[in-house]
Amino acid sequence: MIGIITINDYVNYGNRLQNYAVYRVLSQYDTTYNIERFYFAERTDQKHLASREIEEAYRPVIDRWKYYGCLLDTEGIQTDFADNERLRKERFLEFNSLIQYGERITCETDYMSLNSKYDFFVAGSDQVFNPTFPGNGMYVNMLGFADREKRIAFSPSIGINPVPEENEEEFRTYLKDFRSLSCREKQGAEYIGKITGRKCEWLADPTLMIDKEEWHDISRKPETELPEEKYILLYFLGYLTEEYRDLVLRIADKYGYEIINLKDPQSPFYSSGPREFIYLIEHAALVLTDSFHGAIFSYLFNRPFRVFKRNEDLADMSCRMTSLVEKLHLNEDIYFSGQSDINNVLKTDYDYTVLDSEREKVRSYLEKALEAK
Repeated sequence: MIGIITINDYVNYGNRLQNYAVYRVLSQYDTTYNIERFYFAERTDQKHLASREIEEAYRPVIDRWKYYGCLLDTEGIQTDFADNERLRKERFLEFNSLIQYGERITCETDYMSLNSKYDFFVAGSDQVFNPTFPGNGMYVNMLGFADREKRIAFSPSIGINPVPEENEEEFRTYLKDFRSLSCREKQGAEYIGKITGRKCEWLADPTLMIDKEEWHDISRKPETELPEEKYILLYFLGYLTEEYRDLVLRIADKYGYEIINLKDPQSPFYSSGPREFIYLIEHAALVLTDSFHGAIFSYLFNRPFRVFKRNEDLADMSCRMTSLVEKLHLNEDIYFSGQSDINNVLKTDYDYTVLDSEREKVRSYLEKALEAK
C-alpha cells in the first residue's frame, strides 16, 4: 500500500491536478491513498501556527489578491465575490472525489502508527520540498517519520534556486536515506545529488504522465457561457503589471479575441474548478500565463501559449519554468515580455516524441523504486 505526501492546496489548479496525476500513476502499481496534509497547522516542531502568524506569513499572497482583477478597469472596483468564491471551493472539493483519501495529518498524528500502515510513502509532486512555504514542515514533507526503505521521491519540486544555506543541513539529513530520489527541476536534482552524494533523477511533472484523452474525460465545460468568438485564456498567479496588461490587450486587439481572466474575482469564470480549468485551456485560442501547470496543460492539448516572468513578493521560482522548457525541448520564444513579437504567438511546434521518452523514464524509475523490499 502506498501513501502520498504532498501539499494539499485547495485553491490552486496545478496543485490539485498534480495530486490527481500522482494518485493515478501510483495506483497502477498498488493500492494508493492520498494522506491529507493540514500543513497550515504544522511546523517541524509540531506546534500550531496562530492565525495571526499565518496571516503575516502569507501577507504577500493576501496583498496579491488586490491585483487579480486588474486587466481591464480596476478603478473604483468594490466587488463582493462571495458567490464566486463559494462555487470555486465547492468545485475544488468535488474534484477531490477523484482521489482516494487516507489519514489526515495533524499536529496530533501518531507517526509510528502511520508508518506501520503503509509499504511505501511517496513525496510528490508540486513544491513539497520548497523550504520557503510557511507551515511546510520538512519533517513530514521529506518523510522523516517513515522507515528509510519506505521513502520515495516522485518528481517533488524544491521550487526555488538556490536553496537557502540555513536549510541545507535539513535537506541532507532527511534526503540522504531515501530509497529512491528524484526531482522535477534539473537544478533541484543536481542540488540534491550534490548534498547527498547520491544519484537524483530529473523526472517530468506527473501531470505529463496522463494522456490528454484522460484529462479531456474529466474536464467540464463551465456553466458560464463562453465567448462566441475565440478567446485568450489569461491565468496569472503573480501581479499583472502595466507592461503585461498592455501586451495582452495588444494581442487581443490584433487577433480580435476576447479575454477570459481566470483570476479576476469579478468574472464568473473565477468560480471554475480544476475540471473547468482543463476545459478552458483545451478550447483556448491562446493561453497567456505565468503558471507552471498553465504551461503544461497548454502543451498537452497542443494549445499556443506564452509564458510571462512571474511578478510577486515571494522567492524566485523561475527555475521551474526554465527546467520545463529544457525538459520538453520547447522553443525559448515562449518566454514573453513587452518587447516580444506578437505576430507568431499562435504557432505550435511541440515535439511529442520527447514526451514519450520522458514518460518511459518515469515508469522505469517507479518500477524500480516500488520493487518489493
